[in-house]
Amino acid sequence: MRFKRFPIGGFDSVAALFPADQRRGIYVLEFTNGEQYVGQALNVVTRFSNHRHGSRHHKAWTDIEAIQFFPVPEDHLTPIEFEHIARLRSQGIELRNKTGNFGHLQPSRLDEVIPVEDQEHWVLGRGNYGVSTFDFGVPEGTSKLCTKLKDRDSELLARIFGDLRYAFTDLIPNAAELESLYWTLSDYPSTAGGRFATLNLGVLEFVVHPRTKLSANNGKDEHFVFINFPEGTLVPENEWEPFAEFRCGGELEGCFCVCVEYELTRADALYIPVGRLQETLDQIPELVEAARAFAIELMRQNQSNLFRRWHSRTLVGEVMTSQQGQLPAALS
Repeated sequence: MRFKRFPIGGFDSVAALFPADQRRGIYVLEFTNGEQYVGQALNVVTRFSNHRHGSRHHKAWTDIEAIQFFPVPEDHLTPIEFEHIARLRSQGIELRNKTGNFGHLQPSRLDEVIPVEDQEHWVLGRGNYGVSTFDFGVPEGTSKLCTKLKDRDSELLARIFGDLRYAFTDLIPNAAELESLYWTLSDYPSTAGGRFATLNLGVLEFVVHPRTKLSANNGKDEHFVFINFPEGTLVPENEWEPFAEFRCGGELEGCFCVCVEYELTRADALYIPVGRLQETLDQIPELVEAARAFAIELMRQNQSNLFRRWHSRTLVGEVMTSQQGQLPAALS
């Protein structure tokens, strides 16, 4: 991509720099302190004005010294934007972006609910863990997952519940308070390949229970749950490539890892026999810490607007009124 660069000094508008028919594309703002910001725009003139004068997303940026622009006439703005964010990050440039910029230090809406210091405490194991943070009565109705599995395979259902319960109480900070805002639980979603349930954080899946059985180390097919970790947590950087699969040993015997490339970021997906999420992670404190850190970063990216319409509070209630390894009395 060849960006054109325009020094702008104290300009309040860049309308004179871009003809009316050449304002759609990817732009980069340069700031006096060396930081940059990558964005996409249908009209770069309007977007610049929002940044210069402030909006609901951030206060006025009065320290912009230059703008770069690359026109994109077709509908490929988002992948190109994320690609350029990754490129600048790899060059060590500090970005003011939040989305696609994991580990950013910019203010986040999550900070208004959980102060940054408390976020750090949560990652390091000094948070408020356990079921006491939830207050659920008997769930109204029955989830699709329970309807499908209660009579057919209640043991599998109980193991799925155990995995999700652990994620709610030990991996997601302030889970009860942030439900449907920063995380959602899809109930038997009809996604490609099929899932029993999908726990999404922000705009990315975090803990997923596929319906398809997979081959285990013992040669038998069984159900797995997978949990996403930041790229490089489990797979060395020089071995990481999309869709690559690695069998695990040691404390992760019986598990395997898959390199996953999402539009937002890359991840190491750890596949664990269903029902053993807590047992497996608790053996390796570094993985628990990495999972909590990833949970925080996903929620700092954005709220769960994308998945909110599919959130099942009924399924959350069923999970949280269950006991570890057992279904709620109403479903037994």
